[in-house]
Amino acid sequence: MNRTPGFAALLLWLWALCFAGIAAAQAPATHDHGFHDAGHWARIFDNPDRDTWQKPEEVIRALELKPDAAVADIGAGTGYFAVRLARAVPNGRVYAVDVEQEMVAYLEKRARHEGLSN
Repeated sequence: MNRTPGFAALLLWLWALCFAGIAAAQAPATHDHGFHDAGHWARIFDNPDRDTWQKPEEVIRALELKPDAAVADIGAGTGYFAVRLARAVPNGRVYAVDVEQEMVAYLEKRARHEGLSN
């Protein structure tokens, strides 16, 4: 089969265009979505209506945690799961981490307020 350099260039251009479109489509959702106002997000993340679809008690029960277990909540946010996990492992340790320092500070304050030291 005789392919011309123009045909190869066209294929290369189409290939590059496809990947450029994918990268552009991902940019807004994956690059910078800050959660700087923890109080605002707490009203959303900790809304009691979330329990209906998230079923946190069922999730924690399914983990079959022992009272002295160590458990991690990665992306803990305002502590929706971390607080519940702390109650589920009263003699254990919960490692609640988040990339947003304001969320970490909010969660530390919440844990103190709710008397959770683990």
